[in-house]
Amino acid sequence: MKKIEIYRRKKTFILIMIVVSLVSLNVDKQISSANTITKPNENHLGILALTSHSAFVITNNGNFTDYGFSGTGASDDPFIIDSYNITTTNANGIYITGTTLHFVIQNCYIDALNTGIYVTNVATNTTRIVNNTCVNNNEYGMRIQQSSDSILINNNCTNNYNGFYMSSATGCTLINNTCVNSRRAIWLSSMTSITLINNTCTNNEWGIDLSLCHNSVLINNTLTNCKTGIFQDNSDNVKIENNICTSSTSYGFLISNSEDTNILFNKVMNNNHGIFITFNSLRSKVVNNTISYNTGYSITLLPDSILANNTISYNVYGLEVLESWLSNCTIEYNTFINNENGNNAGICVNTTIRNNYFYNDGLGFSVASVANQLTNTITDNWVNDRELGYFINLNNINIQETIYGQLILINCSEIIVSGQELYNTSTGISVYFCSDITIENNLCYENNLQGIYVSSSDHTIINENECSYNLENGIYVVSTNVTISDNICLNNTKSGIYFRNLIETNIVYNNCTQNLYGIYAEDSLGGVIFHNLCYKNSLYGIYIPKEDLSPWSIQEIKLAPSDSCLITYNYLIENIEYGIYVETDNNAIYNNTFYDNNLAGTSQAFDSGTGNIWYNAAASQGNYWSDWLGTGSYVIDGSAGSLDLYPFTEPIPPLVTEFNYKIINIVFILLPFITIGLVFFKRKK
Repeated sequence: MKKIEIYRRKKTFILIMIVVSLVSLNVDKQISSANTITKPNENHLGILALTSHSAFVITNNGNFTDYGFSGTGASDDPFIIDSYNITTTNANGIYITGTTLHFVIQNCYIDALNTGIYVTNVATNTTRIVNNTCVNNNEYGMRIQQSSDSILINNNCTNNYNGFYMSSATGCTLINNTCVNSRRAIWLSSMTSITLINNTCTNNEWGIDLSLCHNSVLINNTLTNCKTGIFQDNSDNVKIENNICTSSTSYGFLISNSEDTNILFNKVMNNNHGIFITFNSLRSKVVNNTISYNTGYSITLLPDSILANNTISYNVYGLEVLESWLSNCTIEYNTFINNENGNNAGICVNTTIRNNYFYNDGLGFSVASVANQLTNTITDNWVNDRELGYFINLNNINIQETIYGQLILINCSEIIVSGQELYNTSTGISVYFCSDITIENNLCYENNLQGIYVSSSDHTIINENECSYNLENGIYVVSTNVTISDNICLNNTKSGIYFRNLIETNIVYNNCTQNLYGIYAEDSLGGVIFHNLCYKNSLYGIYIPKEDLSPWSIQEIKLAPSDSCLITYNYLIENIEYGIYVETDNNAIYNNTFYDNNLAGTSQAFDSGTGNIWYNAAASQGNYWSDWLGTGSYVIDGSAGSLDLYPFTEPIPPLVTEFNYKIINIVFILLPFITIGLVFFKRKK
């Protein structure tokens, strides 16, 4: 009675509809008529219009008559439990079990201790629950178990631990229900042939949770501000169509261990992950969906699946294959727009990728072997309204036509790629398992990942390209016997040049300016880093770490561990931190010019390796340091305790006879300022 007085004082109103006569409906009729179902009347009567009553407990057919409910229990004259205010400390507001007669619960307001409406083990097709409000229950708003072909329409469950829970039944239907502020809004377990139409789930941890619910249909539901919009686990042959899922903090749709799922015409937007298909969820069909503005993965795919006619746009990741292999799939007629990290089709086998359109976007692979790639069909794809150039098993050709929006080369040899302008795609030029490739005089800029990417391709020459303003690295190389020369790499978000696993590699005459790192080399042996300009990079000019401790979050161009490298005649100017940062061993570092790096520190270089030499003892030549006081050795930061015993007193001029003239011009422009700086801005140790 205390709760009733509170409600009277606040004059709160609840939803109540005119009495609805329900007849048995088969699933097909329910689906076809879903769009014509009337929503609850907003001009509802208040709680005061309801009849206050204690909890109802019905354990046999005779109890319906004992309570004096109207009706006979026939299918066309069900018992009617109508318009009650049940505010109770009993475990259940309405509890019905063991009955075989037809009944309708409608227009009731229920606030109980554990469960508002609890129906269990009643005869098939006897339960109709319409226009009820269940609030503040500690376990469930409504709990329906072992009661097949039950129908729930226009009910509201708010502020319950779980909203609607149904289990161990077949053929049940939920239409136009609303659930707010629950752990699980609609929770279905161990059921078959369930239909959910036009339900709204807001501010729940899970919007719709299906577990062991085969042959079910979810149509026109709206899921907003949930942790996960739809979670489907161990539920095969489910149809998810025309749903709207927004603002989920974990997943829009999470499909796990579920085969033959059809995901059609949904809008999945502004979630963390969009449609996340994982753990043996084979033969999914993802067709005609809009998947946009998700901050994680937009769509993940597993084998034997179809991805067709979708718009996938403005996500952090487009298509992703997280479990490495993508086999027997079809990816066609999709539009990919401005996905920040592009689209990774993983390791493809027997997969068709055709007639897709990429705008400010592109296609990527994890190419494990040429044999795998030969089984795929990749054709008629377009990048920024230009062809996606996909070349496999070609030899001795020149790619010079400027008709491409992106280039991918696999198992090619003696190819020259020149004169291309590739921008606003994922990676401008990608090369896998090739040999004797020359990439020269190309412009690769403003791409979502790399300007140029080379993997497992020996004897590659990357020469006189401009790779600038890319969102990861200008040039990224994972190969051996590579020459990277005369390139301009400006304003890339990570590194100007990133290379690893390189042996006998020359990094020469490059201009790496205003990147996070100028040159970042990892796991490379015996390389030469010669005559490069590393200017005004946000961290280090040349970075040579021992190992990668923070994978691809901030650090990108590195040598880790890159031993026995020769680092000479480089110009390290005005980098925010160290000009050279080295953690590896046995490197020779001399005849470099260091000017105004690490102005906030005490040294312009850092060394924590073993056996690194910062001077040429035979020639008594070290490096030029703009902050050297003019006498004694130059002290280098780091645990190695390294010294430059022979500092130069003047900047080291370029080797004009060998040096690239573009960099010579830049260095000669800077030299007068360096000289003036020596007079007026010389720093003290």
